[in-house]
Formats: sequence, C-alpha cells, structure tokens
Amino acid sequence: MSQAAGPGGWGAPAPRVAAGHPQQQQQPRARRRQQPPGGGDAAARALSAQIKRAAGSPADVLDIVKQRGHVFNELHACIALSRLGALLRFDTEPARAAAASDPAFSSLLLCLSARAHLLGGRQLSMALTNLAWLGLGQSGAAAPDCLPALLGALATRLEGVLVDAEPEDAIHCVWALSKLGALPSALLGAVSSHALAAGWLRQLPARPLCSLLWVHARPSAGGAPCGALPRLLAAALVEVEAPGFLETFSAAELSMLLWSLATLRGAAPAAPGAGPRLLARVAAVAADRVVSFTPQGVANVCWAVSRLMPPALAAAAAAAAAGSQQQQQPQQQQEQEQPGSSSSSGSGAGDDGDAAELVAAARRLLSEFFGSAAAQLTYYKPQEVCNLLGAAAALGAPHGALIGAAAGYLRTRSHMLAAWDLHEALCAMLRLRAPIEPALLQRLAHRAGQLARGMAPPLLARVAWAVARAGGDAGPLLAAAAARGGEADFVASLAPQDLALLLWAAAAARNLGSSGPQAQQQGRRRAGQHQQQQQAAAPSQQTKDGTARLAAAAGACLLARLPSFDAHSLTTALVALARLRGRDAPADSGGGRALAAAAAEQLAPHVGAMEPQHGVSAAWAAARLAGGGAGAAGPLVPVLLGHLERRGDWRRLPAGAAARLLCLAAAEARASGVPPQQLLALLQGTQQQLHAMAPCDLATVCWAAAQLAPQRVAPGGAAAGEGRAAVHRAALELHGAACGRMLDAVDAWLRRGGARAGSPAHGRGAAAPGAPRQALASALSAGDLAAVAGSCARIGGAPPALLDALLAAWEELADAGACDGVAAAQLLWALPRLGRAPPPHAVEAAAAALAARLSRAGAAPAPRDAALAAAALEAFATLRYRPPDALARAAAGALAAAAPRAPQQRGARLPAGALQRLRGACRALYHLAATGAPDLSQLITALEPALMHALRPLRHGSRLVRPRQWAAPPPPLGAGAALRLLWALCAAGEGAGPLGRAAAAAVFGGVPVSVLQGSPELSRLLVDCRLALRASAPGTWLSVRGGWRRLRAQGAPRRVAPAAALRAAEAAAREALASELEAAGFAPARAIAWCSLPNGDAYGCFSPQQQQQQQQEEEEEEGAQAHPAVAAVVVVFDCPSHRSANGGAPTGAARLRNAALASRGLRVAALPLRLWAPDPGAPPAAQQARAAARARAAEQLAAALRGE
Repeated sequence: MSQAAGPGGWGAPAPRVAAGHPQQQQQPRARRRQQPPGGGDAAARALSAQIKRAAGSPADVLDIVKQRGHVFNELHACIALSRLGALLRFDTEPARAAAASDPAFSSLLLCLSARAHLLGGRQLSMALTNLAWLGLGQSGAAAPDCLPALLGALATRLEGVLVDAEPEDAIHCVWALSKLGALPSALLGAVSSHALAAGWLRQLPARPLCSLLWVHARPSAGGAPCGALPRLLAAALVEVEAPGFLETFSAAELSMLLWSLATLRGAAPAAPGAGPRLLARVAAVAADRVVSFTPQGVANVCWAVSRLMPPALAAAAAAAAAGSQQQQQPQQQQEQEQPGSSSSSGSGAGDDGDAAELVAAARRLLSEFFGSAAAQLTYYKPQEVCNLLGAAAALGAPHGALIGAAAGYLRTRSHMLAAWDLHEALCAMLRLRAPIEPALLQRLAHRAGQLARGMAPPLLARVAWAVARAGGDAGPLLAAAAARGGEADFVASLAPQDLALLLWAAAAARNLGSSGPQAQQQGRRRAGQHQQQQQAAAPSQQTKDGTARLAAAAGACLLARLPSFDAHSLTTALVALARLRGRDAPADSGGGRALAAAAAEQLAPHVGAMEPQHGVSAAWAAARLAGGGAGAAGPLVPVLLGHLERRGDWRRLPAGAAARLLCLAAAEARASGVPPQQLLALLQGTQQQLHAMAPCDLATVCWAAAQLAPQRVAPGGAAAGEGRAAVHRAALELHGAACGRMLDAVDAWLRRGGARAGSPAHGRGAAAPGAPRQALASALSAGDLAAVAGSCARIGGAPPALLDALLAAWEELADAGACDGVAAAQLLWALPRLGRAPPPHAVEAAAAALAARLSRAGAAPAPRDAALAAAALEAFATLRYRPPDALARAAAGALAAAAPRAPQQRGARLPAGALQRLRGACRALYHLAATGAPDLSQLITALEPALMHALRPLRHGSRLVRPRQWAAPPPPLGAGAALRLLWALCAAGEGAGPLGRAAAAAVFGGVPVSVLQGSPELSRLLVDCRLALRASAPGTWLSVRGGWRRLRAQGAPRRVAPAAALRAAEAAAREALASELEAAGFAPARAIAWCSLPNGDAYGCFSPQQQQQQQQEEEEEEGAQAHPAVAAVVVVFDCPSHRSANGGAPTGAARLRNAALASRGLRVAALPLRLWAPDPGAPPAAQQARAAARARAAEQLAAALRGE
C-alpha cells in the first residue's frame, strides 16, 4: 500500500475544544525561540544571510560550503541543509544524486555530525526534515558514507532534548527518521510515552498529529507495535472527534489520517478502531474536497475506507444487537440495573443511525473519488490504480467508468506493474465480475511470468491463482514454483490457504493447457509444421512434469500439516489434488488413499457448518484421490446424506452438487448400502434440478441412475423391499428425464454449431418451453456422450432420437479431433449394444485416439488403459473391424501390464477380484484374436501363470480330458472365459501347447450343455475349437458332457444353416468351376475337396431333418478332406459376411479354419462366392467384369493345383 506524504509546512495550530473537556479550552504553548551559540556575532549573521541568498541552484550553496565550511557552526549547517532541501525537494532523482555525491555535501554532513550535541529541538527538526526531503538512501538512492553515523547522532541528541523540545519539532524529527529508515523503536516509544504524559496531543495541529500516527503505522506491518500505541491511538481519536477540528484538516492530512488508521487496524489487540460516526464525518469532509486530493491521496483514501468500513459496520451491528437484547429483558431486571443502563439500552437505534450515515457518506465519497480518478487516470501510478480497483472490489462498489479506464491503463502500462499490483488488480476484477479482455489478460499473465522468480512464495501462489482463475496462462508461474519446489523452505513457507491456492492454480492450468478441438484439428491439417509442434510441445511437457512434482510435494506437505488446515482450505486443496491426479493414476499415487482417509475424517465433523456444495466437493475429491469405488469418500457421504435428511436441504443443492452427490451415493450403495428413503429423497431432489444442469452434470446423473436401477440399496425386511422397488422406479424415471434433457442439450449444441438443421427433436423428458436454456447451451464433450450411451446400454435401451443425436454429436467431435481414447472406447462399446453401428470414419477416429493414448502410456500404462483396451476390442470384434497392428500391439501390451499375478503359495486360490480381471483378459484375448491381431505371444505369456493356476483343478497330466473324466467340476475361470481362451489359443497356433491343453481339458471336460444352448456364440466357438484341435491332434476324440451326438440331439447348433440363396450360389459356383477345371484338364472329384465357410451370423437350432442332412454333409466333407487322393488344395467359397468391415481381411473364424486345414498339410484357395452367384439384373458391363474375374480366379486355382 502506498504511504501518504510527510508534513509539508509548519502552520500554527488551530485552537480547539478537546473532547471530554467542554468547559476548558486548551491553548497551544508559545514557541520558545532558541538562539544559537554565537548568534549575536556579526560575521555569523552575515554568513547565514549569504547562505539564505543562495537561491539560484544547489551548486551555489555547495560552493559556499566549499569556501567557508570551516567556519560553519551548527546553525549554518542547518540553514545550508534547509536551502538544499528547498531547492532539491521537487527536483529529479539525478539532480539529488548529483548533489549528494558532491564532496562538499559530505563535508556539510560531517560538520553537522560533529556539532550534533549542540543542536536544539528546532535545529534537529530542520536538519532531519530536510534530509528526509532529499530522499537520501530511499528507493535505492545513493547516500554518503557518513549519513548513518549522522542519523545515529541526531537520534541520540533528540532523546536527550526530548523533555525541552517543542511537540511539533519532536514529532517532525521522528517522522523524518522514519522516512530515512533510521528510527529506533526505543526512541519512538519514548516520544509516544512523553506525548501522552505531557498532553501533547491536545496541543498538536492536524499535520503533526497525523505524522505521529503515520510513524506508528509505517513499521507496524513488519514489526511489533509500540507498547504505548493503544493509549496513543485512543487519545488521538478523541482529539480528532473534537468539534471543528476535523474541518481544519487539509487533503493530505485527511489522507494520512485515514491511511494510518487503516494500517493500524489490528496492529495491537487492545487498540481501538475508528467508529462509524467518525468515519462518516471524515468521508463527508473528504468528499467535499475531492478536487484538492492528489492521485496518491485519492488512492489512499479509497483503500483506507475499504479497510475501515467493514469492521466499523460490524461493530455497529453488534452494538445494535446487544442493545436490542437488553431492551427485551424483563422490567424487573431493568429496574435493578444501574442508572446508566437506561441510556445504553437505547443505543441500538443510535448505532443503526451511525451505520446508515456511514454507508451514505462512503457511497458519496466513492462516487466522487472514483469519478475523479476515472477522468484523470493517466496521471496515476500503477500502484494507485490497482489500489483503487482493490477498494472498489472490497466494498462491492463497481464503477463502470473506473473499471473501463483502469483496463485501458493496465493494457498500456502492464510492464510497470509490481507483483503485488498484479495480484490486487486481478483479484479486484475477479471480485467485481468485470470482463477481462484477452489482450489485457495476456499482458498481465506475461508480466506475472517475468516477475515470477522474484516473488515471495505466498505472493507467487496468490498471483498464480489469480491468473488461472481469470483464464490466463499460469504456466510460467507454475514453472517457477516447480523450479523452486525443490527448495526446502518453499512449500513449508506457504500458509494453508496459499498452498490450497497454488494447487488450485496448477489444476486449472492443467485443464486449460490442452488446446481446443479446433486448434488440434488445424494443427493436424497444417502440413510441414510437425517439428514446430514438437518444439512447442516440449516446454508444455516440462511444465506438466514440474507441476506433477510440485503437486506431489504439496500433497506430502498437506498430509503432514493436515491439522492446521481449516475446512475451506482443505476442501480447495483436496479438489485441486483430485483434478491433478487424474483418472488414470494408481489409487495410492502420492499417498492419495492415506490423504483422502485422513482428510475425510477431519472434515466429517464440519460438514454441518459447510455449504452443501462444498461438502459434496470434498467427498468427490476424497473419493477420486482414494481411487473411486464404494466407500472411497470415507464417512463424508453418509454424514452428508444424514445432514441433508435432517435439515431437508435436498432442494438447496445446486445442480452440479446434486449430480455429484447422486454419483457418490450410487457408489456407496453398492457396498455398505444407503437407506432407501435417503436415496429416494436424493433422486427426487436431483430430478427437480435437471433444468439447470449442464451436459456434464446430466451425463453424471444418467450414469448414477443406471447404477441405482438394479436396486442396489441396503437390505432389510418387507419395508426395505418396498423401498428398493421405489428406488428402482425413481432411478428409471430420473434416467429417462435426464436422457430427455440430454437430447435437448445435444440438439441445441448441434444447431448452434451448424451440424444439423431443423427443429430440435422432442423426445421423452423434453424441456418445457419456458425452461432456461443456459445449461443446454453449454459445450459438449465426448466423455458426456460416452457416459450417457454407457448408462443406456446398462439400462437396456434408449430413445431412438437420443441415439441419433449422440451419433451426430460424436461425428462432429470426431471430425474436430475432440474425442479422446477414453470416450471413444466407451462409445464403441455402448452403441453396438444399443443396436446402432457407428459410422466407419468415427470408428477410424476412435481407433486413432485410442492408439495415441496407449502410445503415450508407453511401457507403464495406467490401470484404466487395460479396461479401455478390452472394451474397444470387444467393440471392434462386434463391428467386424480389424484395428491397425500398432493399436493391437499397444492394446495387448496394456492388457499384459494389467494381468493378475498367480498366488505364490501352493494350493492358494485366486482372489475374486483377480478372477474377475482374468475373465476380462480372456475375453479381450478372444477379441484380439477375432479381429486379427498379428502377435498374441506377449499377452499369452503374461496371462499364462494365472491362467494355469485357474485351470489347474481340471488338469489331468498333459492329456486332454476324455469322456470318462466328465465328472470333473467346472473351472473357476468360468465356461465362457475358458472357451474364449481356447478359441484364442487355437487361432494363435497355441492350441497344442500346455496352456491350450489345459484350456481344452477345462472346456471339453467341464462345459455343460445348458451353457451352449443359450449362447449361439459359444456354440460356434466350440465347433471351431473342435475342428482346430482335430486338425492339430487327429487321434483325440473331443466331446462335451454326454457326447457330441447328445449335444446335437438336444438342439444345440453345431454348424451353420446356410440360406437358400447361399446354397444355390454355392451349387452354381461348384458346377461352373468344375466345368472350367475340366476344360483345363483337371478332375474335380479326385483333385479338389469342396468346403463352405461357416457363417457366424446364421448359427441357430435345426430341425431333426436339417440336423440329419447337415450331419451327412459334414461327414462326407470331412471324409473327402481326409481321402489320400485329394490334392493339396481345398477350395473355400467365401462370402462378404466372412470378411471384416475394413479392408476385407478374413474374420477370426476363417483364419482359424484355414490354420486348421494348413496344419494337416492342405493349402486353401478362397474364392469369392459373389463371382458365381446368379445376378440376372446386373448390367452387361458388370456381367462382363464378373466373367473376367471368374476366369482369373479359375486360372489362379489351376496354378495352385499345379503347385505353382
């Protein structure tokens, strides 16, 4: 804060009536003029007159010092200093520095130092005041070497003549010593005590009185206050309140008085503060003299009023409340009180009147001062402009003209701002909710980055928070904090609030640091700038790494200093750490679980005193730090729900807080259980807030409602059963309403972006015509779409209009490059389950995003990467999409890294969680094999120890299980997982290995027929595995409990039932190709074994006649393939359904069948069936093209038969 100017003149004190002494009038004492020794000498008087006449320049005075300094006495030295002060006081710094560096000036100071013991009070005041006006040693100005000794001698002399000195002279001396930075605290205490004892305050005019308060205010910010300060301040306030005295104050004196009172507020516990009546009078007098104030005075007055007004109003309100309470006491008690109590009981109305008067006077003062400053802001210093903004923000008094002028001023002079000015300006504009232009914010952030390394740690944390809160780039500030984070005292020197602010800034900068979708898209399309992008990304990655280290150090410090944090700072720090931690970090990274548990225990008793949204934020942060899941937030969620239930504050929850609390309650209900009545109240309260929710909140509600729909609440009796049913219905109703609101939001977003024209689609739960559209106009993210789609997939259905909107929005985000790997994998998993196939280009974009995410993880993928890879691979297999080889390898690496470990102890069982992860890994391995992954050995090797442990109960040596051993129990891994594992091993050529034999023993010795009857997919897998294993081990007879015939007799499908068109096309193709081969000299019956590819989509149950015909065809086909006269080529008629959707690569079943035939020494020639299928409606050109293609295919087959 800027400090008011010192005394500018020595006017005579104005007579006044002292407060508290109405019958006496104190007159100032007459000044006793001291005659200097030898003052009567004519030569001395002539020399004094000569010095006074040297008014041309400082050089004239210094020339006199050079020529006649050897005859100077103490009065001559004081007069010379006075003339230099008068000439240089308002001159430039270079002029004062030139005079101070002159040898004559040093000689003058030495002369004065030698005669300091002869100086009286008036000479001391003259010398010290002029030394202060010269600015020696201030603001980095050069000072002679003899100055400290001189100041010490003058201070010692003042202490000796204090009793005989005039009050004004003594106060001017301590003021000057304070300005020069040489005032001993003992001397200040002595002067203050003597002033109180001698009654100086009743004699002082305005300027010395303000100077004395200013001297006490100046060191109070950094040192201990004087012991006499409370009594001195009380006496000074009594004098200022004297009638008519305040009107004698000048503008500079009013500025000094207010600044001193504001700075001294709270300096001493017993020091009184300015009351509302006094502040109202001072504000009224200052408002009348607004034209007389300098820019520094305007800034000081506004800043002081902003500091003094709130406590004065609070004191007035407390006094009014106490008076009102006293008035309500019984009459008998009032009569027993002292006589003076009746006057005090009526003080409430007076206090209210004083407060109203203060508010009116302050409003008028700020209006006048802000208007004057806005019109003349170019003459203000940057610190003064920032102080004005800070005062407006502290009092909640936005002034449009001032804010606009200050924004333009700061935009052009941002390079002149100091660190504290930056903090005050940014915080003020944030509190005033004033829009900050991007150009201004960029300049302020740049200036903050320049000053970052020189800031104190607390100020660095506050400036970083202010820049990040305003939406600016706080990266340089965080980089400086991270660079200094290695210092032992950096994090330790931060107060709890500052540490929380620094963490908040780091979290906000991390979220803001990622470039937007349009920027990413343009960066990808811009050719020839890859190297520039890498160079630009390097500092960003360094900043992220530094921020991560800083967050780790701050988290450790937070855990160690947890008891010193209040509830608000702890909540802020927890939320920031949760955002910095990210979703993919391990649960115990940075002591997250321990910190979350300790913080939850500390915050739980304070939840009742917190705002509901703050309690929800704390619970959300604790759950995320602990790794999520049920019970991760500790006792916060039950305490929050119980508190809201007791107070009935469900409707007071903001929209975002309601969505988060519902998500936490859904997770809590899966483990320990939540009472149904609490869940019902929360569901109903959340549904009432849907109209105000943003898309991200709607997505959270959809996910939580889908979790609660299966009635996951606390068990109980009949009443609890009714409560579970009510929760189920309420969750489904909330999910439908949230989906309707999400449909409106997506539709509004698409219309605003021009992606889809027309009126919005009105589906279930559409918003009412008068509903606010603020939430619907918010930006969408791919994560929101994925959460909604996933919740609908769990529920089991979604409105068609919503699915259309989700697909359109996904295409829009995918084209803009704003769909990350997480959301892409979730969307790919959910949409096919809802019966909607995503467009091919969206699938390609999702595969690219997932590949980028897995490649960034490298050799240390996050735990969530394995789940994402498994979901994406399942979606790829469903869509018949073959992912790129790089993505398949990266997915296999992520799954291998997350593979569960086998127990080390012999006979130990795998935990339930490990078995669950192992089943998911088997499914992912199956999907990898089905999509055509090039190499599965890494994943198989990683899973083999745990799989062998899980399959061990069904292993009997190294042989496959035969029918006699059907009595073995089912595998712990599960029938479906074991069958998918065996299929994947056969596809990878590992069916004959140890793991393949163990899986085959588990499948053919433990899979019940009932499992296959309900799953055509598992039946098809069993057929494929039987064919592959018969090819690799011809002497082994495989069956399933009760035998293969029994399985077929019970209606379980074994092979595909081709459609009539497919059979006709195959028959026509055989005849046509046979004739073509006969023309080429080959006998088809002896040279070729015909085979048709099983159609995986057509598996189903056959009638007995179909089963008999199919069995006969299969036996003939198998016999033909095993006949020794058959050539080394098997012709397979392929069709489009046997090919993957991208590139026409063979599906997993086709590759598995080809591998089985190749293992028997046979080669496969796959011919496209569509070339021979009849198509009479095709144009002549197409028929000619098909004929040419058939000829080429026949020629290739003939070449294969010849062995070419």
